[in-house]
Amino acid sequence: MTSLDDAINTLVAQANADNRDNTLKASAIRPWLVEFLDTLDEEFARFPEERELPQWNLLAADFNHDEPLAVAVVVLDGDKLTLYSGQGEFYAHFDFGEADDFPEDEAADIEAAAREAFRLGQFSFDLDRETVRGWS
Repeated sequence: MTSLDDAINTLVAQANADNRDNTLKASAIRPWLVEFLDTLDEEFARFPEERELPQWNLLAADFNHDEPLAVAVVVLDGDKLTLYSGQGEFYAHFDFGEADDFPEDEAADIEAAAREAFRLGQFSFDLDRETVRGWS
């Protein structure tokens, strides 16, 4: 386990609190972030103007509906990825990002929407593309 794994596991510890089944781990977050970046690279190749807008993704541990949902939210703004984690009501992740008025222009507005939908922890973790790609 790397120090980055340790840092991510520390970040998601609050999301995992009191859960047995709905838990997140760095080992699941790593491939999710890489896939997110790969998908965006393909999208940016087709739609370069999208590179100017912040992008986001949601990972939810939703194995047991009797437990709170554990979530990780990543926001890409330029080359900086900011990772948040927390808990929410079990079905909250189905509606997140689906509203017609969901913010698309400012990373801070996406964070605010995530904080409204979920109980995100006080702390976040910043990464860059190279760190995610080199994480092993």
